[in-house]
Amino acid sequence: FRSFPLHRPLVNDYLILVGDLQEGKPKGVKERLLKLEAERERLATLLSNVSAFMDAYEENELREKSGVFDAYIERARSIERQPKTGRDPISKYLDEVKRALE
Repeated sequence: FRSFPLHRPLVNDYLILVGDLQEGKPKGVKERLLKLEAERERLATLLSNVSAFMDAYEENELREKSGVFDAYIERARSIERQPKTGRDPISKYLDEVKRALE
């Protein structure tokens, strides 16, 4: 619930893999890790291409930059820098949803 939506399936697959290892089920771990690594690299390339496209679009198409994308990135970074107390309303909600689904 707390990961970037595009990364959630990948994070979930890693969690399943860790769970299998904890249960003593190491079968196919190497192959699964290789697939996860390939997916991680694919996502990194995709996001890099999106960033390059946005940069090129702003440079070539916009006469005046809106700053919206930069503001979004800065807000995301500021959220990452905040201490993870788990006491804010969103964290409490996410914890409740997680408990309900377990």
